[in-house]
Amino acid sequence: MQPYCGVCALLIATLTLSPAATAAQSGNDATGEDVYPPLWDLAPENLLDFPVKDNKIVINAWNYRERLGVYKNLLSSSAKYFTAFGSQNFGNILWGLPLQHGWQFRTGRLADPSRVTSCGYEDGDLLCISVRSWWSSGSPTTFSSFELDDALRLMWRAHVASIAYALPKFQDRYWDERGGQRGIFPPA
Repeated sequence: MQPYCGVCALLIATLTLSPAATAAQSGNDATGEDVYPPLWDLAPENLLDFPVKDNKIVINAWNYRERLGVYKNLLSSSAKYFTAFGSQNFGNILWGLPLQHGWQFRTGRLADPSRVTSCGYEDGDLLCISVRSWWSSGSPTTFSSFELDDALRLMWRAHVASIAYALPKFQDRYWDERGGQRGIFPPA
């Protein structure tokens, strides 16, 4: 448990003392630009802000604002897991998703590269994410209906199962025939 606490302390100190972190907390980066993705304030705050059809929430993953809204919802629903890394969800590692998505939008990477359609261009549907763009299909666009708690539980089960599977295969490397440690780890 001690190495984990040391890593947490180092990460918190780095985030606290970093000029980039200070700029991000103030709302601007070192260049004075807004650190949030474009149209962040217009993205849906929660799932009830998305359109509903036939009693189902409808999310168009090929619309920049709606996909950004999914990322925004993912950040808010996972905030409870990242409280140790900063207040106001600042240390949430999932910030990379909307930030990369915003960068792709701002730099035109989500537009139709062939220009066969006006998808992603100002003279067409600016918020459209082109299915022809390599960048748009490289992003995680499918979201399951299960909660983050369920996903973490499944990952933990897979982790435990992989250890249970591997341990017998490597046990002879760590234990001698009397049940004591040998070679690789020093005695406790």
